[in-house]
Amino acid sequence: MVNLKLTSFLINPKQSRLASALAIAWVKLTDQWMLSKEHPQLPKSPSDSAVQFWTRQKAEGPSGQEYWLNVATRTPQSETPILGRGGIIADGMGLGKTLTVLALVLASLKEKEGAGISNSTLIGTSSS
Repeated sequence: MVNLKLTSFLINPKQSRLASALAIAWVKLTDQWMLSKEHPQLPKSPSDSAVQFWTRQKAEGPSGQEYWLNVATRTPQSETPILGRGGIIADGMGLGKTLTVLALVLASLKEKEGAGISNSTLIGTSSS
């Protein structure tokens, strides 16, 4: 998923080979994590972990009807919830936030628009 030419170019050439390898591995790991946040999946069964505070539940009794439960607010609903996309990167200085975001933007360029998905990328930064 990560453009290794871009990764190799942006890493300081004075860094050791080990530091460069670790930086590339970190970008790959964070890129995979960020891509998973771009395409969250609701739990498929009541035994699956919560996703964005939503769990799938099964009603007790003979009906056994399934419903959604927001574990943060403890509110049930029958309609399928809409999940948000994206996230926040709050790593410390020097851990490759810029490189990670660039890799995500490049990886998401291949996505097709549709079903409420835009090809736009919003990046917010502090002024300092």
